[in-house]
Amino acid sequence: GLRRVVTEHPEGVVVVVSHGAAIRTLAAEALGFRGRAAARVRGLANGGIVSVTAQADAAGVLLSDLQRWDGRAPECNDPNQ
Repeated sequence: GLRRVVTEHPEGVVVVVSHGAAIRTLAAEALGFRGRAAARVRGLANGGIVSVTAQADAAGVLLSDLQRWDGRAPECNDPNQ
């Protein structure tokens, strides 16, 4: 999974291709949303591009610095897309 990718490429840039639901899940984690708030993240469609900083540690993978490449901010209840 994602932990393996981050561990094998700790200093590199890696492209992970996925569908909208997986992208929204990753975005929710990077933004610190949990539970119902995570399920409401919108504005990240299939084919959308986001970047995120990922670091592996003993507890798992820490995600931060999420950016949408279209310049918009991912938000809970975003009615777009």
